[in-house]
Amino acid sequence: KARLAQGVFGLTFDRKDAIDEGGTGMRPVQERIDDALLLWRGGRREGAFLLALLAVITRARQDFPKPLSEGESFRRYVQSRFPTRISVEYRGKIWPLEQVFYKWFRCEIVHQGGLPVDLGFLDDADIGELKVRAGGAPEYLLLISPGWFYQLLAWAQVKP
Repeated sequence: KARLAQGVFGLTFDRKDAIDEGGTGMRPVQERIDDALLLWRGGRREGAFLLALLAVITRARQDFPKPLSEGESFRRYVQSRFPTRISVEYRGKIWPLEQVFYKWFRCEIVHQGGLPVDLGFLDDADIGELKVRAGGAPEYLLLISPGWFYQLLAWAQVKP
């Protein structure tokens, strides 16, 4: 019989589900996606976005393993999935969007505990829209639409 375990929020899950029986390496990716969606639906955008990034990084490692750095693996994977290059101005420099996601979203949340004050999410965009707003004076904010969260999840779900 499968053993059930009680997780956070009182949810139960079958421990057998945590085993990647097909050998695709996708189970850890799916777990990050599930966690990200739970946080996103609860209004915890930063944590959700971080987990979505981690899901893509985990998936990226399957196509671009070590000795590549984690950041380089992420960059190459995103470029392989999204061939259109998008760059934005942020803090006086032009950054490829995938580098904004890795350096300014992932690294800032992990190493500083949150996003910089001049980086955030748009509230006036539909889920299906991929928007980036690089605002000028007086605020100088870089904002991304929620659609990018869902785009990250889609990239993470691509089978190897």
